Amino acid sequence: MTSRLFSGLLLACLPATGAHAIDALVFKAREVVAGGQRLADVSVRLTLGTEAATAATLEIAHIQPGGDLPGLRRLRLDCRAVVIADPRFGCTDARLTVAQTPLGSLSLTASGEYRADTSNATARLAIAKLAGGRLDLEAGSAQAGWRVDGRARDLQAAELRALLSPWFALPEGWTLEGHASGRFSARGGPTPMRAEATLALADINLSNEDSTIIAEGAAATLALALETREGGYGVDATLKGERGQALAGPVLLDFNQNPLTVHALGAWTGSTVDLTRIDVAAPRLLTMHGTAKVALGDTPGLASGHFVIDALEFPAAYTSLMQI
Repeated sequence: MTSRLFSGLLLACLPATGAHAIDALVFKAREVVAGGQRLADVSVRLTLGTEAATAATLEIAHIQPGGDLPGLRRLRLDCRAVVIADPRFGCTDARLTVAQTPLGSLSLTASGEYRADTSNATARLAIAKLAGGRLDLEAGSAQAGWRVDGRARDLQAAELRALLSPWFALPEGWTLEGHASGRFSARGGPTPMRAEATLALADINLSNEDSTIIAEGAAATLALALETREGGYGVDATLKGERGQALAGPVLLDFNQNPLTVHALGAWTGSTVDLTRIDVAAPRLLTMHGTAKVALGDTPGLASGHFVIDALEFPAAYTSLMQI
């Protein structure tokens, strides 16, 4: 790491109180370069005192990660309880604000600790206001491996859509309302990395511009598990349509009468997801199985598919497939 145009390192040797001869350490730099990252107007202040009174402040005017990653502006981190008690180092009470991010302005609370004797590290982070809801994260690292756990609650689908618009956007003319919540976890280390996530959608109202795809009062749950394999990831996904109705062209699905379960197994390699086994079941309506290949990238879509209907039951099949 290199730094340019230092404006100085100030040791504020103010009149000593108690046993401390230095009350604060201040570091400022016009620019800091680390690899492909650039930090502009960096300021760090460590206010010294007893362990309970030691605090730190970090301010960065602009962070440019490099590549095509978006930058951050006006970052401020306030640690009101710095821990410097060998072998424990960290902060038990921190607040981070960022005025400009791809997700808008962010404000979060955090805490973390590193133990020099065991090389174990833990961290917690909470965003109290995110897309109308809340996000909590917890992470840890040890010799046995690392872990990350998270929980999102009460997210508003419309606000979440706006939040994700830099990376994912529904086609023009689509409308979306409802609520979302979820959990996710990831583990890694000497054993292969494994990640699991659950997304629950409730009261979903969705429509495209031509009203050929519609969901009314729908509730669905998606459970996804990924595990590293040679050249990619193993995929295990389950989608459940539990309440409400959905229309897709000539097909009407009434989840209140015929809850839908779709289970898929396969592999994700590069920009292709190869689903080698797909099972679809809706009680008193149908069962079928098949395979499919999904192309990811700029325009995700179904590259190929083959399905076999094992059973189709009436009168539910008439309502779902033939009435419209």
